[in-house]
Amino acid sequence: ARSLSRLGDAGEVEPVVVGTDRRPAWLDVTAKAARPRPGGTLFSPFDSMIFERKRLQWLFGFDYRIEIYVPEGQRRYGYYVYPFLFGDRFAGRVDLRADRASGVLQVKGTWFEDGADTRSAREALDEELHRLARWLRLERVQVMAQ
Repeated sequence: ARSLSRLGDAGEVEPVVVGTDRRPAWLDVTAKAARPRPGGTLFSPFDSMIFERKRLQWLFGFDYRIEIYVPEGQRRYGYYVYPFLFGDRFAGRVDLRADRASGVLQVKGTWFEDGADTRSAREALDEELHRLARWLRLERVQVMAQ
């Protein structure tokens, strides 16, 4: 905290408010404002953006728990669920499985967050799923459950 205060006194960082949280956060004064990217992005549960769950909750209000170690009957969403960023918020999550033997990206379940623009988010998610399938060299996407 002292180091950040010193950087603040030197004009290198400035205090900012994140959402409605009152905890101190700092911004590098040379940082450019982030712009939401058009479309959407799927995040692996092990991506650094997702891995630090408290930070994810603080910055985005997104509550995420990887459920691969949770017994199947106790899972809320699924085994290997990818969070879906749409614009500047996490709009949903999708349980995926790559069936390489049949060349299919299986969509085992899709959930959208409260308040998400589901029509637009669903279109962007569909594009992202097909992009992921191509990247994985899978031939198609199969929606098994919504």
